[in-house]
Amino acid sequence: RLGDLPGAAHALMDAAPRRSLWGFIAADLLGRPPALDHQPTPVSPGGLEVLLGSDTVARIRELRRLGRDTDVRREWRELTRGLTAEGLMTAAVAAQRLGLANEAILTLARSEYWDDIALRFPLDYRALVEGAAAEHDLPLDWVYAVIRQESAFDADIASHADAIGLMQLLPSTAREVAGWLGLSPPQRLDLIDPALNLRLGRTSLAAMRERHDRQTLPATAAYNAGPNAVRRWLPEAPIPGDLWLTRIPYGETREYVRRVLTYRVIYRDRLGLPPLRLRALLRPVVAPGSQGPGSGG
Repeated sequence: RLGDLPGAAHALMDAAPRRSLWGFIAADLLGRPPALDHQPTPVSPGGLEVLLGSDTVARIRELRRLGRDTDVRREWRELTRGLTAEGLMTAAVAAQRLGLANEAILTLARSEYWDDIALRFPLDYRALVEGAAAEHDLPLDWVYAVIRQESAFDADIASHADAIGLMQLLPSTAREVAGWLGLSPPQRLDLIDPALNLRLGRTSLAAMRERHDRQTLPATAAYNAGPNAVRRWLPEAPIPGDLWLTRIPYGETREYVRRVLTYRVIYRDRLGLPPLRLRALLRPVVAPGSQGPGSGG
Protein backbone atom coordinates (compact mmCIF):
# COMPACT_ATOMS: atom_id res chain seq x y z
CA ARG A 1 0.00 0.00 0.00
CA LEU A 2 1.33 3.47 -0.91
CA GLY A 3 2.99 5.04 2.10
CA ASP A 4 2.95 1.83 4.11
CA LEU A 5 6.65 1.62 4.90
CA PRO A 6 6.45 -1.48 7.14
CA GLY A 7 4.40 -3.18 4.45
CA ALA A 8 6.91 -2.20 1.77
CA ALA A 9 9.79 -3.54 3.88
CA HIS A 10 7.91 -6.81 4.38
CA ALA A 11 7.29 -7.08 0.63
CA LEU A 12 10.98 -6.52 -0.07
CA MET A 13 12.04 -9.16 2.44
CA ASP A 14 9.50 -11.58 0.96
CA ALA A 15 10.80 -10.98 -2.60
CA ALA A 16 14.55 -10.89 -1.87
CA PRO A 17 15.07 -14.69 -1.62
CA ARG A 18 13.63 -15.22 -5.11
CA ARG A 19 15.83 -15.82 -8.14
CA SER A 20 14.10 -13.31 -10.40
CA LEU A 21 14.56 -9.72 -11.52
CA TRP A 22 12.22 -8.41 -8.87
CA GLY A 23 13.87 -10.60 -6.26
CA PHE A 24 17.27 -9.24 -7.25
CA ILE A 25 15.95 -5.65 -7.10
CA ALA A 26 14.54 -6.30 -3.62
CA ALA A 27 17.84 -7.78 -2.46
CA ASP A 28 19.71 -4.76 -3.86
CA LEU A 29 17.39 -2.36 -2.03
CA LEU A 30 17.96 -4.30 1.21
CA GLY A 31 21.73 -4.33 0.72
CA ARG A 32 21.81 -8.11 0.30
CA PRO A 33 23.55 -10.21 -2.36
CA PRO A 34 21.31 -11.70 -5.03
CA ALA A 35 19.75 -15.03 -4.09
CA LEU A 36 21.25 -17.30 -6.73
CA ASP A 37 21.27 -20.50 -4.64
CA HIS A 38 23.26 -22.60 -7.09
CA GLN A 39 22.74 -26.34 -6.67
CA PRO A 40 24.47 -28.72 -9.10
CA THR A 41 22.18 -31.05 -11.00
CA PRO A 42 21.71 -34.23 -8.93
CA VAL A 43 22.74 -37.21 -11.04
CA SER A 44 23.98 -40.73 -10.41
CA PRO A 45 27.71 -40.86 -11.21
CA GLY A 46 27.28 -44.40 -12.47
CA GLY A 47 24.38 -43.48 -14.71
CA LEU A 48 26.31 -40.53 -16.09
CA GLU A 49 29.33 -42.68 -16.94
CA VAL A 50 27.11 -45.27 -18.64
CA LEU A 51 25.58 -42.56 -20.81
CA LEU A 52 28.95 -41.01 -21.67
CA GLY A 53 30.23 -44.44 -22.65
CA SER A 54 27.27 -45.25 -24.88
CA ASP A 55 27.46 -45.83 -28.64
CA THR A 56 25.22 -42.80 -29.24
CA VAL A 57 27.58 -40.49 -27.38
CA ALA A 58 30.50 -42.00 -29.28
CA ARG A 59 28.72 -41.09 -32.53
CA ILE A 60 28.06 -37.58 -31.23
CA ARG A 61 31.74 -37.11 -30.40
CA GLU A 62 32.74 -38.18 -33.89
CA LEU A 63 30.12 -35.99 -35.56
CA ARG A 64 31.34 -33.02 -33.56
CA ARG A 65 34.91 -33.74 -34.63
CA LEU A 66 33.73 -33.70 -38.24
CA GLY A 67 31.83 -30.43 -37.76
CA ARG A 68 28.47 -32.05 -38.58
CA ASP A 69 26.45 -30.00 -36.10
CA THR A 70 23.07 -30.73 -37.67
CA ASP A 71 23.68 -34.46 -37.23
CA VAL A 72 24.82 -33.86 -33.64
CA ARG A 73 21.50 -32.21 -32.87
CA ARG A 74 19.60 -35.02 -34.58
CA GLU A 75 21.42 -37.66 -32.52
CA TRP A 76 20.83 -35.63 -29.36
CA ARG A 77 17.10 -35.42 -30.00
CA GLU A 78 16.96 -39.19 -30.44
CA LEU A 79 19.05 -39.74 -27.32
CA THR A 80 16.76 -37.64 -25.12
CA ARG A 81 13.43 -38.62 -26.63
CA GLY A 82 11.04 -39.96 -23.99
CA LEU A 83 13.44 -39.63 -21.06
CA THR A 84 12.15 -39.11 -17.54
CA ALA A 85 13.07 -35.97 -15.60
CA GLU A 86 15.91 -37.91 -13.96
CA GLY A 87 17.14 -39.11 -17.33
CA LEU A 88 16.99 -35.59 -18.76
CA MET A 89 19.07 -34.26 -15.87
CA THR A 90 21.70 -36.92 -16.49
CA ALA A 91 21.68 -36.13 -20.20
CA ALA A 92 22.04 -32.39 -19.50
CA VAL A 93 25.15 -32.98 -17.41
CA ALA A 94 26.49 -35.27 -20.14
CA ALA A 95 25.92 -32.51 -22.71
CA GLN A 96 27.82 -30.11 -20.50
CA ARG A 97 30.72 -32.59 -20.29
CA LEU A 98 30.68 -32.90 -24.09
CA GLY A 99 30.83 -29.12 -24.56
CA LEU A 100 27.29 -28.96 -25.96
CA ALA A 101 26.17 -25.83 -24.12
CA ASN A 102 22.91 -25.33 -26.01
CA GLU A 103 21.84 -28.95 -25.63
CA ALA A 104 22.73 -28.86 -21.93
CA ILE A 105 20.61 -25.75 -21.35
CA LEU A 106 17.59 -26.99 -23.28
CA THR A 107 17.71 -30.51 -21.92
CA LEU A 108 17.89 -29.33 -18.32
CA ALA A 109 14.96 -26.99 -18.98
CA ARG A 110 12.90 -29.99 -20.14
CA SER A 111 13.58 -31.64 -16.78
CA GLU A 112 12.33 -28.49 -15.00
CA TYR A 113 15.36 -28.42 -12.71
CA TRP A 114 16.31 -24.75 -12.44
CA ASP A 115 18.96 -24.57 -9.71
CA ASP A 116 22.12 -25.50 -11.62
CA ILE A 117 23.31 -21.99 -12.42
CA ALA A 118 26.65 -23.12 -13.85
CA LEU A 119 24.99 -25.43 -16.37
CA ARG A 120 22.19 -23.01 -17.30
CA PHE A 121 24.53 -20.03 -17.74
CA PRO A 122 27.75 -21.26 -19.36
CA LEU A 123 30.85 -19.20 -20.12
CA ASP A 124 31.56 -20.61 -23.58
CA TYR A 125 33.50 -18.53 -26.14
CA ARG A 126 35.00 -16.59 -23.26
CA ALA A 127 38.08 -15.28 -25.09
CA LEU A 128 35.91 -14.10 -27.99
CA VAL A 129 33.32 -12.55 -25.68
CA GLU A 130 35.97 -10.76 -23.62
CA GLY A 131 37.50 -9.35 -26.79
CA ALA A 132 34.09 -8.29 -28.05
CA ALA A 133 33.22 -6.58 -24.78
CA ALA A 134 36.56 -4.83 -24.36
CA GLU A 135 36.67 -3.25 -27.81
CA HIS A 136 33.60 -1.12 -27.11
CA ASP A 137 33.91 -0.99 -23.30
CA LEU A 138 30.75 -3.08 -22.93
CA PRO A 139 30.14 -4.82 -19.61
CA LEU A 140 31.08 -8.47 -20.06
CA ASP A 141 27.97 -9.60 -18.21
CA TRP A 142 25.79 -7.63 -20.66
CA VAL A 143 27.28 -9.33 -23.71
CA TYR A 144 26.94 -12.76 -22.12
CA ALA A 145 23.36 -12.04 -21.07
CA VAL A 146 22.42 -11.02 -24.63
CA ILE A 147 24.00 -14.18 -26.06
CA ARG A 148 22.21 -16.34 -23.50
CA GLN A 149 18.86 -14.77 -24.34
CA GLU A 150 19.37 -14.57 -28.10
CA SER A 151 20.74 -18.01 -28.92
CA ALA A 152 21.45 -19.94 -25.71
CA PHE A 153 24.94 -20.48 -27.23
CA ASP A 154 23.77 -22.16 -30.44
CA ALA A 155 26.22 -20.65 -32.94
CA ASP A 156 24.37 -21.70 -36.09
CA ILE A 157 20.77 -21.16 -35.03
CA ALA A 158 18.44 -19.14 -37.28
CA SER A 159 15.20 -17.64 -36.00
CA HIS A 160 11.85 -17.47 -37.77
CA ALA A 161 12.81 -13.88 -38.67
CA ASP A 162 16.13 -15.13 -40.16
CA ALA A 163 18.28 -13.73 -37.37
CA ILE A 164 21.43 -15.84 -37.25
CA GLY A 165 24.09 -16.98 -34.83
CA LEU A 166 25.16 -16.32 -31.27
CA MET A 167 23.89 -12.73 -31.18
CA GLN A 168 21.05 -13.34 -33.65
CA LEU A 169 21.92 -10.88 -36.39
CA LEU A 170 19.66 -10.16 -39.32
CA PRO A 171 21.66 -10.35 -42.56
CA SER A 172 20.66 -6.76 -43.35
CA THR A 173 21.91 -5.55 -39.96
CA ALA A 174 25.11 -7.56 -40.33
CA ARG A 175 25.82 -5.97 -43.72
CA GLU A 176 25.23 -2.49 -42.32
CA VAL A 177 27.48 -3.05 -39.32
CA ALA A 178 30.16 -4.65 -41.48
CA GLY A 179 30.16 -1.46 -43.56
CA TRP A 180 30.82 0.61 -40.44
CA LEU A 181 33.85 -1.60 -39.73
CA GLY A 182 35.14 -1.55 -43.30
CA LEU A 183 34.49 -5.27 -43.75
CA SER A 184 33.16 -7.04 -46.83
CA PRO A 185 29.39 -7.64 -46.67
CA PRO A 186 28.95 -11.02 -44.97
CA GLN A 187 26.94 -13.78 -46.57
CA ARG A 188 24.24 -15.49 -44.54
CA LEU A 189 26.39 -18.52 -43.73
CA ASP A 190 29.26 -16.27 -42.62
CA LEU A 191 27.17 -15.28 -39.63
CA ILE A 192 27.40 -18.70 -38.01
CA ASP A 193 31.10 -18.02 -37.41
CA PRO A 194 31.26 -17.11 -33.69
CA ALA A 195 34.12 -14.61 -34.07
CA LEU A 196 32.43 -12.64 -36.85
CA ASN A 197 29.01 -12.84 -35.25
CA LEU A 198 30.32 -11.55 -31.94
CA ARG A 199 32.29 -8.76 -33.60
CA LEU A 200 29.25 -7.52 -35.52
CA GLY A 201 26.84 -8.12 -32.64
CA ARG A 202 28.83 -6.26 -30.04
CA THR A 203 29.28 -3.34 -32.47
CA SER A 204 25.52 -3.22 -32.98
CA LEU A 205 24.89 -3.38 -29.22
CA ALA A 206 27.40 -0.59 -28.60
CA ALA A 207 25.71 1.50 -31.30
CA MET A 208 22.34 1.04 -29.60
CA ARG A 209 23.87 2.27 -26.36
CA GLU A 210 25.39 5.37 -27.95
CA ARG A 211 22.18 6.14 -29.83
CA HIS A 212 20.34 6.18 -26.51
CA ASP A 213 22.79 8.36 -24.57
CA ARG A 214 24.37 5.27 -22.95
CA GLN A 215 21.07 4.26 -21.35
CA THR A 216 21.22 0.49 -20.94
CA LEU A 217 17.50 -0.23 -20.73
CA PRO A 218 16.51 1.45 -24.04
CA ALA A 219 19.65 0.05 -25.69
CA THR A 220 18.73 -3.48 -24.66
CA ALA A 221 15.17 -2.98 -25.88
CA ALA A 222 16.44 -1.57 -29.18
CA TYR A 223 18.66 -4.59 -29.77
CA ASN A 224 15.46 -6.66 -29.75
CA ALA A 225 12.81 -4.38 -31.25
CA GLY A 226 14.92 -1.96 -33.28
CA PRO A 227 15.78 1.69 -32.50
CA ASN A 228 12.82 3.15 -34.39
CA ALA A 229 10.28 1.34 -32.19
CA VAL A 230 12.12 2.22 -28.99
CA ARG A 231 12.33 5.89 -29.98
CA ARG A 232 8.52 6.02 -29.87
CA TRP A 233 8.48 4.61 -26.34
CA LEU A 234 10.89 7.07 -24.75
CA PRO A 235 9.40 9.78 -22.52
CA GLU A 236 10.27 13.46 -22.73
CA ALA A 237 10.35 13.67 -18.93
CA PRO A 238 12.36 11.08 -16.98
CA ILE A 239 10.51 8.11 -15.49
CA PRO A 240 12.02 5.39 -13.27
CA GLY A 241 13.63 2.60 -15.25
CA ASP A 242 11.62 -0.18 -13.62
CA LEU A 243 8.38 1.66 -14.43
CA TRP A 244 9.50 2.25 -18.03
CA LEU A 245 10.26 -1.46 -18.34
CA THR A 246 6.71 -2.41 -17.33
CA ARG A 247 5.32 0.02 -19.94
CA ILE A 248 7.18 -1.40 -22.97
CA PRO A 249 4.23 -2.05 -25.31
CA TYR A 250 5.72 -5.10 -27.06
CA GLY A 251 5.30 -8.09 -24.77
CA GLU A 252 8.22 -9.91 -26.41
CA THR A 253 10.55 -6.94 -25.89
CA ARG A 254 9.36 -6.35 -22.34
CA GLU A 255 10.17 -9.99 -21.50
CA TYR A 256 13.45 -9.76 -23.40
CA VAL A 257 14.67 -6.79 -21.37
CA ARG A 258 13.54 -8.41 -18.12
CA ARG A 259 15.44 -11.58 -18.95
CA VAL A 260 18.63 -9.78 -20.03
CA LEU A 261 18.67 -7.78 -16.79
CA THR A 262 18.12 -10.96 -14.78
CA TYR A 263 20.84 -12.80 -16.67
CA ARG A 264 23.26 -9.92 -16.15
CA VAL A 265 22.98 -10.38 -12.39
CA ILE A 266 23.65 -14.10 -12.76
CA TYR A 267 26.56 -13.62 -15.13
CA ARG A 268 28.21 -11.13 -12.79
CA ASP A 269 28.37 -13.96 -10.26
CA ARG A 270 29.48 -16.53 -12.85
CA LEU A 271 32.31 -14.22 -13.96
CA GLY A 272 33.46 -13.58 -10.39
CA LEU A 273 32.63 -9.87 -10.63
CA PRO A 274 31.14 -7.72 -7.85
CA PRO A 275 27.34 -7.99 -7.65
CA LEU A 276 25.49 -5.80 -10.13
CA ARG A 277 23.78 -2.79 -8.60
CA LEU A 278 20.46 -2.90 -10.37
CA ARG A 279 19.54 0.55 -9.13
CA ALA A 280 22.29 1.88 -11.41
CA LEU A 281 20.66 0.23 -14.42
CA LEU A 282 17.16 1.28 -13.42
CA ARG A 283 17.83 5.01 -13.24
CA PRO A 284 15.22 7.22 -14.91
CA VAL A 285 14.79 6.71 -18.65
CA VAL A 286 14.38 9.69 -20.95
CA ALA A 287 14.50 10.42 -24.67
CA PRO A 288 18.04 11.26 -25.93
CA GLY A 289 18.66 14.98 -25.67
CA SER A 290 15.88 15.49 -23.13
CA GLN A 291 16.63 16.77 -19.66
CA GLY A 292 17.32 14.17 -17.02
CA PRO A 293 19.81 11.42 -16.13
CA GLY A 294 20.18 8.22 -18.06
CA SER A 295 21.24 4.82 -16.82
CA GLY A 296 24.82 3.74 -17.12
CA GLY A 297 26.12 0.40 -18.35
